[in-house]
Amino acid sequence: MSRRRKLSAGRHRLGVRRARTGDLDQLVEMWQELHTGHYAYDRDYYRLRPVRRAKAEIRKHFAARMADPDAIFLVAARGPELAGFLMGTLSTRPPVMPRTRRFTLDSAFVAPELRGTGVFSKLFARLKRILAGLGDVKHVELSVDVRNPAVAAYGHLGFEKLHYKMVHVLGSNRNASESPRPNQE
Repeated sequence: MSRRRKLSAGRHRLGVRRARTGDLDQLVEMWQELHTGHYAYDRDYYRLRPVRRAKAEIRKHFAARMADPDAIFLVAARGPELAGFLMGTLSTRPPVMPRTRRFTLDSAFVAPELRGTGVFSKLFARLKRILAGLGDVKHVELSVDVRNPAVAAYGHLGFEKLHYKMVHVLGSNRNASESPRPNQE
């Protein structure tokens, strides 16, 4: 039975926990699916090394993030099958800022067949409980491509558009907003 079919079958209750090294194979596959989706937004910005090398490097990166005390790496799982993940970093803001620490959501993914079913909401709720327990983190931020359909999900969870992230592609006569749109090639 494929991963998708197992997830959809839903014999197990969805739970959220910290990522473990035993999750790495599934996480790397999810990351590849996530990155493939992003590549459709902008082929220059999301260009990868050859897949085999990229997978090996992201596996090392994920393992390092799991061990990093300033990182929070959560997975949503039904039994042994992962339904999604979120990963981010705690950092200190300049001392002149009123909130001295923030959490930056670096990466998030929900299996396509489970999008819109509350998986990310459960991951984010668990993250908020962890951050509340730390006491001094009151600020969560993320950067997301404007063409990503997840923008709506982030808005439903209370994220607000406060800043622009602008990109200028060096060595090109185009800008990032001129990159191919999904399904338009």
